[in-house]
Amino acid sequence: MNRTWGFIGAFAAIGAIAACAKDKPASKQPAAAASRPARTAEAAGDVAKDSAAPRDNIKWLNDGNVLALLTTMNQRQAAAADVELSSWHVDTVRAFAAAMYREHTALQHSIDSVAEAAHIAPLLPALGTTIRGQMQAQIDSINQHGGRGFDRAYVMQSVAGHQLMAQYLTQLSAVADAPAVASLIGSMSTAVQSEITRANAMRALFAVTDSIAADSAKRAAERRAARAGKKG
Repeated sequence: MNRTWGFIGAFAAIGAIAACAKDKPASKQPAAAASRPARTAEAAGDVAKDSAAPRDNIKWLNDGNVLALLTTMNQRQAAAADVELSSWHVDTVRAFAAAMYREHTALQHSIDSVAEAAHIAPLLPALGTTIRGQMQAQIDSINQHGGRGFDRAYVMQSVAGHQLMAQYLTQLSAVADAPAVASLIGSMSTAVQSEITRANAMRALFAVTDSIAADSAKRAAERRAARAGKKG
């Protein structure tokens, strides 16, 4: 199983967001997307392809872009949980996936509520395609396994996927303008950190059962060898 799951590309994209945040003017922009016609007209938030490009070539991420990116990441985590729920083999992992699906459904409701209340129209920037591709690759990797390995792959995806999401949330918090969007990112960061903790705990359970299974197999092999020696 490829555990890197596109992290090199992820860090490159995160660096692009950080470059935008570093040079972003100190003054806050209006929350509503309608108040930024120039930014919206220019693909509204596509990051510069070259972080060393002149300042005028940088297209900022706005709140509409941020909300769209939050939706993209959140939906991928819900989709991963749905994959597990469609073909689970281990009860504890099924219960974990069900909890992840409920939580990300609730987070999506929060994203939609903020967009509606603040009158911000989500608009996915080019970076969204990169993020969605990274997370979809993680989901696709789950289906490369069968049996208990399928559930194990989901747990590994949940750890890596939520870690990736947490990294993006940290960077996006630096470019959010509207207080409601910044507060939403903070709430999502707290929720995602909790999910990472639980996913790691689930991964530890697999490590324990693997160790027990290995010990059992070793003892069985030793018994067979002993019986064979007596017969000889």
